[in-house]
Amino acid sequence: KTVEGEGTWTVDADTGAITFTPEAGFEGNPTPIQYQVSDDLGTPSNPATVTVTYLGAPALTLEKELSGANPDPVVLGSELTYTVTATNSGNVTLTNVVVSDDLITPDEITCASVAPGATCELVGTYTVTLADAIAAVVVNTASVDSDQTDPQTTELSTPVQPPAAPTAEDDASLDNPMGTPVTLDVLENDAASDGRTLDPTTVVMVDADAGSDGKTKTVEGEGTWTVDADTGAITFTPEAGFEGNPTPIQYQVSDDLGTPSNRATVTVTYLGAPALTLEKVLSSADPDPVVFGSVLTYTV
Repeated sequence: KTVEGEGTWTVDADTGAITFTPEAGFEGNPTPIQYQVSDDLGTPSNPATVTVTYLGAPALTLEKELSGANPDPVVLGSELTYTVTATNSGNVTLTNVVVSDDLITPDEITCASVAPGATCELVGTYTVTLADAIAAVVVNTASVDSDQTDPQTTELSTPVQPPAAPTAEDDASLDNPMGTPVTLDVLENDAASDGRTLDPTTVVMVDADAGSDGKTKTVEGEGTWTVDADTGAITFTPEAGFEGNPTPIQYQVSDDLGTPSNRATVTVTYLGAPALTLEKVLSSADPDPVVFGSVLTYTV
């Protein structure tokens, strides 16, 4: 007797023993069958039932996916909807099935019982943060547990388009009176991206003095650069007696979401500052090609 989806029952022609052979992959209990037997005079018996059961094989499978109308591309501030599905892939009913995902809201659901083939589903949302955008990916892990199975997890990575950084442009204040402090509004020619705004309180100098939070940079023998903590303006104050042009410095600024800009250079020059330029060239009538023994004439 063949039962589709379960297996085959056979009777031994000599002994009368009945055997059930399950189909490959069948993990349930087969439908009971009935049999009869006759005596030596050919009188048949009443029908009797044969039942075979198997030890339970509890099992869960866990899947996680983006669901619904999620944005494409995923960017900073995007709201993502995730569906986490636990399926009873065994042959016994599971109890106290808990599906969880700490990243989404809501982050957990408990199903009191899940029959074989049935599911327990968690649907939640997550908003992409600046940290996700900078990392260019959202990575989160879902888990499932039950009274009958061991805990298991699944991980899903969602690519995120990195935020566009603000653009900082070089700044210069030229031909200032010797010995005077010079202040530059360095943000005047800088720009944020994607409708954001620059945060002037985030202006910091590269290689600033230790402990100054990027707001002070002292160059020995020249003077001190400072950043106004409120406006972001940068001031160079020369040391007493310094009569040259200070070494240019670099700064960065961040937008209102904390995304830093490129480095921009600030240059200050003074009137009457001593300056030298140096060039060195080969003079005319030098041999071509230059070989061993050639006499070369240089002009510096």
